[in-house]
Amino acid sequence: FPVTINQGVAFLRAKKVKFVMTSILPKDSDWFYTYNQEYVKFPEYCYTPDFTVDLGHDGVHAGPLSNKLLASSLHDHIQYING
Repeated sequence: FPVTINQGVAFLRAKKVKFVMTSILPKDSDWFYTYNQEYVKFPEYCYTPDFTVDLGHDGVHAGPLSNKLLASSLHDHIQYING
């Protein structure tokens, strides 16, 4: 995992791409802590712990309000890091 994310970030930075990344893993996931420890090494990482405020029609995936909140958080973060 760390090699893959490091390569991806290095590639995007070399191409001068403005990007952010986040995780949609729930806090109670077995992998959350492991991944989060890697993500926080990058200023492009946008921590979005409470973006799920509604569910979609399937009752499992994020709903429209959650997607809107996530998009807003990512937009604000990209504005912040690219000033």
